[in-house]
Amino acid sequence: MKGIVISMDALIALLVLIVILTLTNGYLNGIQEAENRSLLLKEQASDIATVLEKNGFLEEAVKTGQVNDIRSYLNRLPNSICAETIAFEAVDQNIVFSAVKPSCTQSSGEASSINRSFIMNDTQTNFYYARVTTWIRDSQ
Repeated sequence: MKGIVISMDALIALLVLIVILTLTNGYLNGIQEAENRSLLLKEQASDIATVLEKNGFLEEAVKTGQVNDIRSYLNRLPNSICAETIAFEAVDQNIVFSAVKPSCTQSSGEASSINRSFIMNDTQTNFYYARVTTWIRDSQ
């Protein structure tokens, strides 16, 4: 009889240990997923800003006021990623243009923004910066 009680006690202790380890693992995976999502959004915003600047889309949009090339690029992003690009004059902070990925609305959830400065040399040197904000599309 003593052996059965000790075996049952060990079995219950093992069961409790497995439950605690499973709950801890689930909690730690949730933290890691949130960190990965934040990093993904920041990297996406940085990559978008780099592509828009290197391809001349930012300068062209400031010159002409047309954001078709920017919207076209944003539309080629993965379906789960939404993005908005806003350009400001560096001195007086006036908005020059704004472009949002078609079919995306600003989410109330987590978002990440990157600011990128750029210079336009026409008749005079003008300083601007672009803010690229990315977020995960809300599930429909």
